[in-house]
Amino acid sequence: MNKKEYIAATAEKTDGISKATVEEVLKAFTETITEGLIKGERIPIVGLGAFETADVEERIGKNPKTGQPVNIPAHRKPKFKISKTLKDAVR
Repeated sequence: MNKKEYIAATAEKTDGISKATVEEVLKAFTETITEGLIKGERIPIVGLGAFETADVEERIGKNPKTGQPVNIPAHRKPKFKISKTLKDAVR
């Protein structure tokens, strides 16, 4: 399912809400999650899961083309942990 299909399906399930409104809400939802993750917050969504960040230590990687070692600096990365409810529903 792509973004347009998701917006259309969501608008269909929410009687009377236009596709444009659904798209605005989706954009605001994404921005809010992004802002929270930048602040280092954990963002739980009941029945779906939780967005959070993880610290990744500095490490030595390998350039796939040349095979030369490359330093990969420490950084934070976003994670999503799926809820038990969603796991059970998909199974």
